[in-house]
Amino acid sequence: RQLADESEKLQEGMNGYYAKVMEKLLVAGDDNTVCSPLNTYITFAMLAEVCRGNTRQQILDLLQVPDIETLRTSIRTIWEGNYVDTPVLKSLLANSLWLKEGYTYNHETMSRLAETYYASSYSGDPGSEEMGQALREWTDKNTGGLLSEQVKDMKLNPDTVLALVSTIYYKGHVGR
Repeated sequence: RQLADESEKLQEGMNGYYAKVMEKLLVAGDDNTVCSPLNTYITFAMLAEVCRGNTRQQILDLLQVPDIETLRTSIRTIWEGNYVDTPVLKSLLANSLWLKEGYTYNHETMSRLAETYYASSYSGDPGSEEMGQALREWTDKNTGGLLSEQVKDMKLNPDTVLALVSTIYYKGHVGR
């Protein structure tokens, strides 16, 4: 219960971030847009891990944290407070990195993304049907098959060097 309380307190402190991001992502229009502020927060946090200098600082400012260590602690708290897999409630978070073959990636950063953000890594040719199929299957699997129709044409741009994908599958059962 203490962990859930810590996570709830932390997330309440993120209301400024949520408001700022939702204002940009959920603009008025004809599109029916769904956005998880939790996923965008986690994805921006992963992005901060692969950036340095001013770019990293801009992301930390957006996330309203003073430094990368505080962000890592926040992510652990958020993850542990939101990842639930019980018969009554499922809140399954998943992260992945999609890497272009032939590039060298920082091993320490890749390890941190795997350990702190539970991110799986996939490597290949981003423009290939094989990598596109792997991305669609990963996304479909980690959303409980609920987005099969929406991801059927999902693919990476051939120029992509690194892509970050974050999902959440949420299912709550109503008691009788």
